[in-house]
Amino acid sequence: SRTVSTDEERFASDLIEPVTLDTPLSKNLVAQISALALQLDSEDLYSYTGSQLFEMHEKLGTMANSIIRNLQSRWRSPAHENS
Repeated sequence: SRTVSTDEERFASDLIEPVTLDTPLSKNLVAQISALALQLDSEDLYSYTGSQLFEMHEKLGTMANSIIRNLQSRWRSPAHENS
């Protein structure tokens, strides 16, 4: 079990709060997901309770389903064939 540093907590809370950078939202979202993926190594997860892990899993699953639905709608739409 390892404790979460203040920097990591601040970084995690920054990911949750709306970001007001000048970068396009889609690129910002990709960067946020990449940063989150780096945080999710199995050792870090031991500091969370089971219910917190279930909640995270549910939210990540919802996000993944949204991405798949968007991709499926693009595949069905001729206007997005080149996306």
